[in-house]
Amino acid sequence: MVFLLPDAVTEAAQVASERTAIVCRKESLSYGQLEQRSNQLARTLVDQGVIRGDRVGIFLDKSIESAIALYGIMKAGAAYVPLDVSAPPARLDYVVKHCGIHHLVTAPNKRRGLVQLLASSNSPIECLIGAPAIEGIRARHVSWKDISLTSSSHIESGCLDQDLAYIMYTSGSTGEPKGIMHSHASGLSYAKWAHDVYSLRAEDRLTNHAPLHFDLSTFDFFAGALAGATTVIVGDEYLKLPASYSQLLADEKITTFFTVPYTLTQLLTRGALDHRALTALSRHVLAPRNSETPSSSPVATINSDDLRQKHRGGRKELFSGPADEARIARSRQFPAAAHAHTAAREARDAQTIDARRRVRAQLLLHQRLPAGCQG
Repeated sequence: MVFLLPDAVTEAAQVASERTAIVCRKESLSYGQLEQRSNQLARTLVDQGVIRGDRVGIFLDKSIESAIALYGIMKAGAAYVPLDVSAPPARLDYVVKHCGIHHLVTAPNKRRGLVQLLASSNSPIECLIGAPAIEGIRARHVSWKDISLTSSSHIESGCLDQDLAYIMYTSGSTGEPKGIMHSHASGLSYAKWAHDVYSLRAEDRLTNHAPLHFDLSTFDFFAGALAGATTVIVGDEYLKLPASYSQLLADEKITTFFTVPYTLTQLLTRGALDHRALTALSRHVLAPRNSETPSSSPVATINSDDLRQKHRGGRKELFSGPADEARIARSRQFPAAAHAHTAAREARDAQTIDARRRVRAQLLLHQRLPAGCQG
């Protein structure tokens, strides 16, 4: 039997349906609820004409619905394409046409952006999923209320592990945005690696820091689901208020914190950590940008003793990601010899995984795209 990315949610729902899967602000979904609602979305998409291999866009803020969307789209046999809701309309229009997106999962609060996105007379979008009727827009529409009335029975998509699961577009800073295609096999490969390296368990609570259109988001959603863990979606409002962010980490009892140097620096300097009880935090995974290596990053000036002082007890990690040499901070109880051995091993593992991902990305780029989607 082929195991695909959304099967992790199905399996977790069968093992412990009441366990919390997703948290966002004051809302939460158990694995059973996530399985049900993503099945309903999948069936809605199929009813609206989505077939295996289609590309379905996601035009949503960070929300419970964004998690439902990515799993529902893959369950329908399609690949999800997350769109940056803050990107200029011209860039969004390019991605939609370049990738051949005919169905878009969205929400009523994105009305203004949708009007701008669909203003083009030759927009390929035919159906808006999750949005009410918009005056002047001829695309079909299905509301989230309509979706909730749909059957939640499982759909057999017929997908194989080499079928596309999602496409992440680059920012376009050096030219037109490029779609990086990921199959279920490649997504699962990364998720299983992250699950094993960080020894994720069902009791863990992970932060989803990155927006859906950044590939870092797959760590939280996919590795977390494999473990049956809880993913806490961090709203954009917390990223601007370090003290509120640190309070969220404490209130949600976060165990695994995946972030970038700027956010970590803001938390250490303005996050009021001395007034937070971060006793649950056991892993901090740091993923710097390519241009921000540990030696040039503000984080490089942070003494590991400061990290140990802020987050006492248990094993702590400061992992710089596959692109750079790993920096790992352990608690004082962790033997120095074991620290050095583990740091060297994890650095080698990271380099190996990075090399494999680069090769895989190059191979995936040569897979067949719809007309006009090459390049």
